[in-house]
Amino acid sequence: MCAAETKICSGLDSMKRMKGTTHEECVVTSAKDLPVRSNTNMMFAKFVQGLIIAVTFGVLYYKNNKFDKDLKILNYCMSITSIFQAFILINNSNHNHRFELIYSIYLPFILSFCFNRSLTIINTILSLNVINYSYKNFNKSLIILTQILCCYVFDDHNINYLIIAIFMNFSLSAFLQMIGELKSLDYVDCNLFSILLTNIFYFNYDSISVPFRILHGTLSALFYVIIFNYVIFNIAKNWFNSHRYILSLVQSSVIIGGFPLLTNYFIHIPEQKSPLEWLLNYITDSPIRQYIFIGWLTLVATLVPTFMMFQSNVSLNTSRKVWHFLIFLMIIIPFKYDSEFVKIALAGIIPLFLCIEYIRYLKLEPMGAYLDLKLRSFADERDLKGPLIISYIYLILGISFPLLIYNSPVGLISLGIGDSLASIVGKKMGRYHWPQSDKTIEGTIAFVSSTFIICKILQSSLNYFQNISTLTIAIMCLLSGILEGNSILNDNILIPSFMLICEYIFTD
Repeated sequence: MCAAETKICSGLDSMKRMKGTTHEECVVTSAKDLPVRSNTNMMFAKFVQGLIIAVTFGVLYYKNNKFDKDLKILNYCMSITSIFQAFILINNSNHNHRFELIYSIYLPFILSFCFNRSLTIINTILSLNVINYSYKNFNKSLIILTQILCCYVFDDHNINYLIIAIFMNFSLSAFLQMIGELKSLDYVDCNLFSILLTNIFYFNYDSISVPFRILHGTLSALFYVIIFNYVIFNIAKNWFNSHRYILSLVQSSVIIGGFPLLTNYFIHIPEQKSPLEWLLNYITDSPIRQYIFIGWLTLVATLVPTFMMFQSNVSLNTSRKVWHFLIFLMIIIPFKYDSEFVKIALAGIIPLFLCIEYIRYLKLEPMGAYLDLKLRSFADERDLKGPLIISYIYLILGISFPLLIYNSPVGLISLGIGDSLASIVGKKMGRYHWPQSDKTIEGTIAFVSSTFIICKILQSSLNYFQNISTLTIAIMCLLSGILEGNSILNDNILIPSFMLICEYIFTD
């Protein structure tokens, strides 16, 4: 029994997978088509991103510096950012993606300030954790002590409460780096997701929002299933090494039996009903919800098999973007009629997708190998670099995040329409590339124009963006399009978050 197979069984250790030469040849071929990345071009991309970030921060500061409490938070976070910059300046090592680290502090800070101001300082402090792994010459304990000191100086919450958050975030980040091998998920991804999970599991544990209760409960259930499978494997790993099929069935049984039971335990419904009973009553109590649910089932039952049948006739890029567009259609209209039901559905789908990826990751019987085959047929180059296939998870997160926290469709618009058309137009018609990027200016124009048009259509026909002027929509789409063309951070993370930030700060 090889070591690689043993690592797969644990569900937490790294695993290595052989890549076919077809993918390698594809990467080499595509690399030849990319523009040469000179230092001047790299500086241009960094300048554009830095300018856009500075504009959003400047607008935010201008709109909130009249209030003492908000000004205090902003000044404290600027001090924490200065500490972040100091660590980077002290470090002398060459880091290929060092500029992208700015997003690991920019996004937690500005999203917290816009949508949960009381957690702005601690989330900004947690973002310092990225230095622990991005720069190896720093002692991890030094960064943690710096975070604790910042909590003591800047944050008004109980210090013990904050210290627990620091260690939880540190552990979650280490866990994500281990399973993703820093290939599927890089340092910035791990840092952003660990902060998000810390907020879900810890800071917002007692939220009264039903969608959030479902998200928290299902994620907690999945987390405990993973831990339980890991414990089972380690207790009897010598025996399981020679009985791999039995191990796979045992782990599958834990998921099938344990996940529903733990979900039932962790989701707290006010009426004291079981989550499944409550959900069935919730759907049947409203004709609109019944129509939405039946519509979703009909679309999935008809479109998925049809699309699978004709998948071989279209390119990988086109097939992926068609899925983006279908998700846009399935959500954008139902959300206007019953936003709470759609958010509940999204809150349940996110852990479901993670569970599917867990089964595929371990190739558990009886569906793991089949899921691996089907999902790899939609995998892009980033998916093939590491053990995780995460593009579809990024997609659902990018779409769901703005809807869940602000009832905003910008994730649907930017990924379902803008990013899809930008990619298709850029690959088919693109001639002029952005400096230091394989993305084209034609693709950016398609992104900006399509997102602007869709925003205006939704504003007039479905009453989205009611308090936003046409100029604000234009600025939001333009800045997001330019940022999409110049950043190497995953679009499904950055662009929905940035459009949401623009929608918030540019709205009167």
